[in-house]
Amino acid sequence: MPVQLFDDESLNFTVMPPASSYTISADGTHLTLQAKPVTDWWRVPPSPSNLAGVESRTGALFAMPVDATRDFTAGVWIRGNWGVQYDQGCLMLVTSAGVDGNWVKAGVEMEDGNEFVSAVVTSPWSDWSIEPATISTSTAISSNAGAIYIQMTREGPLLTIKRYLSASGPSDSPPAATDLAKYREVRAFDLDETGKPEARSKQGDMWRIGCMVCGPKNESGTVAEFSGFSLDYL
Repeated sequence: MPVQLFDDESLNFTVMPPASSYTISADGTHLTLQAKPVTDWWRVPPSPSNLAGVESRTGALFAMPVDATRDFTAGVWIRGNWGVQYDQGCLMLVTSAGVDGNWVKAGVEMEDGNEFVSAVVTSPWSDWSIEPATISTSTAISSNAGAIYIQMTREGPLLTIKRYLSASGPSDSPPAATDLAKYREVRAFDLDETGKPEARSKQGDMWRIGCMVCGPKNESGTVAEFSGFSLDYL
């Protein structure tokens, strides 16, 4: 897939919610994104232990619009300055032109001092799945940290998420298709709650897809590095 440049004005990248800071490399292929302190994307209903529930959509999302009625594949390389519980960097899809829709985030997240390959599907409540990362993508541990490539493919109501872990860091191109391993499949994504086959999205509706970083316990604001972002309509 050809790489989209983060500074290509025709792609209409925006940072919403806002970041503490972001920088784009001179060639437009690399993005360094710092979240505001104590931010997250997480939505759970009230429970006996948390009577208020949680509604947080505050992590920094540097994203471009995508046609909500078309199938597509997107991917990006990720690594970051992980170290605090729940620090995370993800490829993220939001089913609205803002922050109000359902969403999926997939990437790396810290849990009990270890790095995990993670995915959170929020439709409408957040469902978290993790598996141990076999290599470190944390620049807090090494400036020569590895990287993870996340690929997200939307085919109608089916969303497929794949990953590839590289010990040598990010590459200038996506991994070979044979190197990508599927780790999450989301069925009936963006379908009407009644179970009808029609999607919620109508002609002209736009979603957003891009790079997200947050850290709900990080008082300094989590930092992530993204490179080689691509989006192809199928």
